[in-house]
Amino acid sequence: MIDAEKGGQNGSLICHVAQFEPTLFTKNVPFLKLLNLTVLNTRKTIATQTNIQQYNQFASTIVYGRPSKPLTVFHWLSDNNNKSKSKQKETRRSSIGGKSNYKWWPDSQLNSTILDIYIAKIRANRIDRNLGHPFDNMADFILDYFTMHGKSNRIGMKQVQELLVSVQRFNVNNMPRRIFWFGIVAGCFETSDFKFHEASCDTLLNVLELIFPNENDIISKMSDNQIMCVVRYDKAIEIAKHFFTPNRFKVEDLEAVTKNINKIAKTAQALPSTARIDAIDRGNEVERFVDVDDIIHNIMSIWFEVENREHETILSLFHCADANKNGLLDIKEFEVIVNKIIVPNLDRRTMLKLFRQGGFEDINGEIELTPDDFITILRDFMRKNQVTMSHV
Repeated sequence: MIDAEKGGQNGSLICHVAQFEPTLFTKNVPFLKLLNLTVLNTRKTIATQTNIQQYNQFASTIVYGRPSKPLTVFHWLSDNNNKSKSKQKETRRSSIGGKSNYKWWPDSQLNSTILDIYIAKIRANRIDRNLGHPFDNMADFILDYFTMHGKSNRIGMKQVQELLVSVQRFNVNNMPRRIFWFGIVAGCFETSDFKFHEASCDTLLNVLELIFPNENDIISKMSDNQIMCVVRYDKAIEIAKHFFTPNRFKVEDLEAVTKNINKIAKTAQALPSTARIDAIDRGNEVERFVDVDDIIHNIMSIWFEVENREHETILSLFHCADANKNGLLDIKEFEVIVNKIIVPNLDRRTMLKLFRQGGFEDINGEIELTPDDFITILRDFMRKNQVTMSHV
């Protein structure tokens, strides 16, 4: 251990900092996860009580457990990784961290791997739901998926690296939508409109389950990434209505999705001859159809808009509640804003339980909430109790 002290200028964040050889992480990620360690991929300055140093790779453990992280957090992709895209395309290899070369997969292999991961996650979610367990976040699930299916952790982690390289080799602006949304929900990359969100993966899988109630159809109908898979227009609209429920979304959100779906719907004659259509609908000259990937794209795009809208609204509530403007909320400030805006006359016991779900102890032993803590706590509470943001 290099340091095991208070990190941060004000001494409010407790973390343990250590620097290791990168191979330690590739061989021991599942074990490190059990120890609640997070591998970071950027060079970062850590301030301790004795010095300020820069570390290339380090692990940090934070009080209250590690939050959900993008998949890219779990590898040490160097800043020089993508200097020459043309060289990558010629050699089908990418240098990760300067340690070894990882090949990227052909589109067919990448597509089949994405679908396999989706199906495995749907089944895992079903088991967790029946047992009352919380769902795994996508990054953790992918790590477990490959390390359990590989002959060893080293081989499994190599596959994770190859998956990342295979997704990141595309230009974000014109990459296939199926790969784009996998990259977003897994945290392989971000865009200005679509940041990593821990709930985005299970949201996408929820849409997939609405389209294909039998998850085996996901493979049988979407296995060829070059062949369009479509569903009837009326089914696409019903899926949107089922997803955008009024207890959470505004009427305008549903209208935006249905309007977009109506624009892209095509008759069977306008579809490619190879498009996969249910046999009962083939030959119908009146019915219109919508590409499955377009349905997912439109629903997920509006979902992210709603999430961003909620985020900004709750963030403004935080700043209103921060009476002393120190960027943190104590229990009194938290209680005022919750009782005034969200749930009037909430009992004290529930209030304390909510407050203690996040934050950290300051030097006086008092818990304070950061903006991110406040947003997470309030969002979870409002969704569980079906409280909307429309009246805020």
